[in-house]
Amino acid sequence: MVSGITTPESYIIENIINAKNAYRGKGNNIILSGEQLYAIDPDIILLPTQNGYHPAEELLGAPYYKNLSELKAVKNKKVYPLAWTPMNCSRRVEYPIDIMIMAKAIYPELFQDIKIHKFVLDFYKHVYHVDDNKAKALRKEQLLEWTIKYDF
Repeated sequence: MVSGITTPESYIIENIINAKNAYRGKGNNIILSGEQLYAIDPDIILLPTQNGYHPAEELLGAPYYKNLSELKAVKNKKVYPLAWTPMNCSRRVEYPIDIMIMAKAIYPELFQDIKIHKFVLDFYKHVYHVDDNKAKALRKEQLLEWTIKYDF
């Protein structure tokens, strides 16, 4: 499934981060065939979570995604899940987290000094006025533990 140029996520990618959504169609949750994905062949894949969490490892190595193994983003291991998004709740206070994940994924050289796993702790403490333990619990609930594992 892909998100088109009329979605808030695409707006962020194109107007805030100054990159390009590889899928130029309109709409959200558009189902594409493998052939259509290869025609797009994105440099980076950002995995939304409103329909369930899927870690990057799933797309990179699960046997049922083997037919996508030659996609540029998959071959280069440029696949990044976003923070957990409840269904029908894409406009939320955690957008800065998604923006930072997108920006770091798209421009790693510009954001090499930013560690998302640390950024989110500061974000939660500042926005929600919680202590370190609660901030770590929030990071876990938003399915961002992968950022620790990969020092992202």
